[in-house]
Amino acid sequence: LITDAHLMLGRKHDVIRLWNAGSMNVQYTRAGSSGRVQLVNFAARGFGHPVSLWVAQPYRAAALHTLDAAGPRSLEPLPKSGGVEVYLPSFPLYGSIEFGA
Repeated sequence: LITDAHLMLGRKHDVIRLWNAGSMNVQYTRAGSSGRVQLVNFAARGFGHPVSLWVAQPYRAAALHTLDAAGPRSLEPLPKSGGVEVYLPSFPLYGSIEFGA
């Protein structure tokens, strides 16, 4: 039923989109001018293809936190279709992207 609702409403109402992320689950939360996207990679290994993420907000900054890195990695948010798109480096299990103004 949820899939049917999404098909009827169309993509223009999407808040977030992922490309080449077949084995991932995603959760997006927003508070004021910032947002967070949490990703779980169920394959538990690096990506086979480049993964990109689009969020329907014009954020200017993005940082990726992963379990295998000592600190955050800066990502470049690229303006696209009223929001921003970021290209994700490969990570094995969990990633969290912090977006801000």
